[in-house]
This record gives sequence, C-alpha cells and structure tokens, in this order.
Amino acid sequence: MTRLVVDATMRGQLLNSNATVEVWDESGRLLGTFMPVSEREAVLSAEPVLSEEELLRREQEKGYSISEVLAHLEKL
Repeated sequence: MTRLVVDATMRGQLLNSNATVEVWDESGRLLGTFMPVSEREAVLSAEPVLSEEELLRREQEKGYSISEVLAHLEKL
C-alpha cells in the first residue's frame, strides 16, 4: 500500500470526521476516500447481514454460468 503524508491542517480535517470522507481536489475531481481507523475497525468487526440459513439456501440455489448469462442477454 502506498503511503501519503498529510500536513497538520489536513490531518485535523480528516480526524474531525467520524465517518468516511470523500477527498476532492480544487478542480472538483474526486480523488478517493478516507476511512478513519475507528470506522474501519467497526466495519471489519461487523457481523454478516445474512443469516446462516440464508447463506445455506443461497449455496443450494442453481446458478448460471457466464456463457448462459451472455446467451440470455443476447436474446434481449
């Protein structure tokens, strides 16, 4: 991972937010996002939204191959 060192002003702006921040340049172009360590830890420790039963059900569902999907899309 590449590291980017920010000055004290930018550090203060980033750390004053408790949520993910979009980083834009002066011309209005989105450069990327910054996620504070506290939010990252919360995301990584979150429980899955789907129950075990739902995961098992989805595993047993019939899926489609890429060629089947492409063939279907060509018919549309």
